[in-house]
Amino acid sequence: MFFRELENGKYRYYEKYFDLEENKWKQVSITLTSKTRQAQKQARILLDEKIEKKRENIEKEKTEVRKITVKEAYEEYLKIRKSELKRSTFKSQKYTIIGEIRKLEDYLLMNVTSRIVQNILLELPCSAEHRKNKKVLLNLFFKYCLNVGYISENPIDNVVLPKRKKNLKKVRKKQNKYLTRAEVVQYLNFLEKEEKNQRVRLIVEFMYLTGLRFGEVLALTLEDIDFGNKTLEVKHTLHTSGSKAEIFLDSPKSLASYRVIGISDRVLEIIEEYLLIEKEGRFIFTKNGNPFMIFSFNDFLKRSFKRSGIQKEEDFVLTTHVFRHSHISLLAELEVPIKAIMERVGHTNEKMTLGVYTHVTEQMKFNITEKLDKLDL
Repeated sequence: MFFRELENGKYRYYEKYFDLEENKWKQVSITLTSKTRQAQKQARILLDEKIEKKRENIEKEKTEVRKITVKEAYEEYLKIRKSELKRSTFKSQKYTIIGEIRKLEDYLLMNVTSRIVQNILLELPCSAEHRKNKKVLLNLFFKYCLNVGYISENPIDNVVLPKRKKNLKKVRKKQNKYLTRAEVVQYLNFLEKEEKNQRVRLIVEFMYLTGLRFGEVLALTLEDIDFGNKTLEVKHTLHTSGSKAEIFLDSPKSLASYRVIGISDRVLEIIEEYLLIEKEGRFIFTKNGNPFMIFSFNDFLKRSFKRSGIQKEEDFVLTTHVFRHSHISLLAELEVPIKAIMERVGHTNEKMTLGVYTHVTEQMKFNITEKLDKLDL
């Protein structure tokens, strides 16, 4: 123990102690009016009591931490994530691992092991990619628990999942997630003549010619269209993945998704044609003033495509996103520079455009062969 005199004539007494939890020296202090032996004796007693109190508090906190369940920690974690994420992203992440959290919720955090989590993930009847996504989100949660001191190690660190097997069928399936120009024309004709669904036909053609995400299409208003300069501004997305009560307008997927793109005369014609059919509502592409629900829209695409007679791979499923893929493939076929494609579709990562979306079309394959035939060495 040591002390020093203060400017006001009083004396501050100090005592050091070692904090085993933080593995470092700390000190406590008290202030008395005297430096007599009696005062020093009193100071030592008070300082010892103060140190003992701090150690008791540490033990109490450790005991409380030991009693925290996964459910309690996850509810706390969700409050923080909700303030950090877009509404749609938060909802998606929450429901992606809701089943796994329910299986773990009654466990004390300190009792959750890598083996427990690994067994839960391996028992899932889902793809390796979906299982990997769940692991990533669970890792974020347990990393939070580690950072706030609820656990001493992250159980996800030692979870080992089988690697995805790549085969020719899977590679081709990923490459062929698009329609060629001829297939798009055939499908549009089918929608008009057989299905007689003008609304869907116009929206499908619009997506193919612009590359917009379905939510971005639904969020468009006339204020977003510049008919004179032939441009379209993307500044919102409309989420319709839940019930009608859960429909909400949100910001686009990323900063790069805020964009102004050039549009063709045909795109302007589509808008004008649609407005002749649909005159109600705040947004352009609605049905009787109400937004299309994405699940219902995709279900119609899936069923109608099977009736269209267009030959694709056996497991090919037509969705709204296929037309975004098809648009990028169209631009690649037209030899539009990759950077221009990225800006148009709202990508910041070149890998996303090259590795995920840009597919070599039959016409491009033909062009490569044609150019090689003309090569004179």
